[in-house]
Amino acid sequence: MRVDFTIGILSVAAAAPIASWFSRRQPIRSDMNLGGSLVGCSILDGVAERTVFTKDTFEFLRSVYLHVVTNDADSVIDYPTGGGFKVPFEVVNVPGKGRGVFAKERIPRNTLIWQNSHYAEFRDEESLRLFLSAISSNFELSCDILQWAYVADFYRGDYHVGLDLDEGSYINHAEDGKANIGCSAETLAKNPDVDDPDCWGEYALRDIEAGEELVVDYTEFYQFGKLTWFDKMVSEAWARDEPDNQIIATEESPRWHYR
Repeated sequence: MRVDFTIGILSVAAAAPIASWFSRRQPIRSDMNLGGSLVGCSILDGVAERTVFTKDTFEFLRSVYLHVVTNDADSVIDYPTGGGFKVPFEVVNVPGKGRGVFAKERIPRNTLIWQNSHYAEFRDEESLRLFLSAISSNFELSCDILQWAYVADFYRGDYHVGLDLDEGSYINHAEDGKANIGCSAETLAKNPDVDDPDCWGEYALRDIEAGEELVVDYTEFYQFGKLTWFDKMVSEAWARDEPDNQIIATEESPRWHYR
């Protein structure tokens, strides 16, 4: 195993001529083992200040996705705001939790906070591995992708790996049912100008004060045990020697709760 600690972001300047970048077929700087699996991510647990990737990084990831996984631009919708958040926010490191999203001003109940604007879908293991290979020179970002991704069933029985390619990936899971953002019949009724019958957005479930962390109930969309190849990939990347950390993709896993 080689652990490559290249923790900056991939050059956004290099991302502009992205077709040229891939046509040169730059060699993969292997943060993956010979079997093609990302490993050793748990070493990042010792990093006190994890990287807060910028808007430019997420724009680059969307470009990579469109180039190596699909050429269907509709698969990563880009709203005029340039991101999924509709309210002022900030992403900061939280002791014991990694990174989190915090409100920068008071948010009234039922306000649309974030919309699933940059949703990427991976229909099989090959497409996800291809995506990870394309960004493998950045070890931390590659590990984050497997922590941000989740198994979804938005199309009723069509399980796939979903990934939000914007700062929405930093939203943490709510402990003990204390989510302050989500989607309900009430929130939709209070937002008649928002066309969201399938609850692709996250709304304020109560008044949220400036400085509060925005947290959502992952169980509203995360499907456990439906894609064993993905569960294995995440476990290989993030598992540690301790028994409690061997299985990552379960609701009981401490790592599953934090971004």
